[in-house]
Amino acid sequence: MSDKLAHFIAYFILMVVWFSFLFFSDRLNKSLKQSLWIAAVVCFLYGILMEILQALLTTYRSSEWYDVIANASGTIFAVLIIVLARPIILKIKLSN
Repeated sequence: MSDKLAHFIAYFILMVVWFSFLFFSDRLNKSLKQSLWIAAVVCFLYGILMEILQALLTTYRSSEWYDVIANASGTIFAVLIIVLARPIILKIKLSN
């Protein structure tokens, strides 16, 4: 598996997990739109921060903007899937 594909998949999963945590949490009580935005911003900023820290704090890893693009692509793809699955996601939340 290529490095960029691994980044894409990891951030897709990270986005889905963050969204699920925010949206399905009874304590947080976030709407679908709020959950989507918060999770996407967190994933996007985390991806940038990790690349910056990799460049500044390590000597054995390099920072690549293509990794940031792969991270953002995984996040955006997850957002698209969640938006398309909105009716199903809302039905699941209402059944709980």
